[in-house]
Amino acid sequence: MFVYGVCVGPSGKFEAACGPSLERYGFEPVILRRHQRSIFEAYVSMMDEASDRWPDLEGLVLLHDDVVIEDDCIETNLRRLFRSGRTGIVGVVGGTGHDELSWWKTDERFGHCRMATHVDEYSRGDHEVSTVDGLFMALSPPAVQLLSRSLRQGGYPAWHGYDSEMCRLVRQAGLSVLVSDFELFHDCKRGPWGRAEYGQAIMEWWLRSSEGGIRQRVVWKMKRHLLATAARLGR
Repeated sequence: MFVYGVCVGPSGKFEAACGPSLERYGFEPVILRRHQRSIFEAYVSMMDEASDRWPDLEGLVLLHDDVVIEDDCIETNLRRLFRSGRTGIVGVVGGTGHDELSWWKTDERFGHCRMATHVDEYSRGDHEVSTVDGLFMALSPPAVQLLSRSLRQGGYPAWHGYDSEMCRLVRQAGLSVLVSDFELFHDCKRGPWGRAEYGQAIMEWWLRSSEGGIRQRVVWKMKRHLLATAARLGR
């Protein structure tokens, strides 16, 4: 059994797009989280619920609420990719060769997805990457168990950083992160990537993923604190 999870915001896009597309293809059960402080926290609770409620879980598919599914072969493709037991996370677009959470800043990008603002058309087929975009993340049962135990500390704000963190932890455990062919439409909007929440997520990433010296870590923590304060003030 595949379970689907969506963190639903106030935009109404889940009711207009994502929800009906799940129903159209009969993809269920669906876990919904509303009125969340961040996707990071919502996804942790979804993984806990999926692990506890469905012992026959084949995978947990996490979607943004503005993603429209246009593919009735999602579960067939995921069964193929999860069969070996070595795959942790599968997405539609991602990258490798980057040294921070912004996968799209590397030249090594893979996958394809039609967006409201543009079209990502990097490759077709299966490719191993370091990070996949959080718009669509399918987690194998080993990844669900691993992340359910590991993602206990907050710090990633709003809608940033969680996807890179999840992929990093899965790869550290020896599981692979892949992009593959799924037909989706992402009814997204642009950035803005200069907001304080995004900078806070970058500082959180460095603190979690890099050894760094004591002095460097103090600088990162100070910057994270200042950016978190600015985010609360809406700057």
